Amino acid sequence: MNKKEELLRKFIQDRANMQERMLWIGCNPSNPEIFKKQTEEGFKVMMEMSNLARKYIKAIEEIEIIDEN
Repeated sequence: MNKKEELLRKFIQDRANMQERMLWIGCNPSNPEIFKKQTEEGFKVMMEMSNLARKYIKAIEEIEIIDEN
């Protein structure tokens, strides 16, 4: 398995783990405090997913630059 394939596999696994966390973040609009906390946690996980994608894209670009040289 080459570096790009390894990175892609790791990215997919990390993203799947984050998506699983999202599934456990439910909504309970009848309890505003719980709803607020769950909403904040949901946004936190979405930001982590966004940062994860950027991290892996950058790593793949760096590998491509190295491969070109």
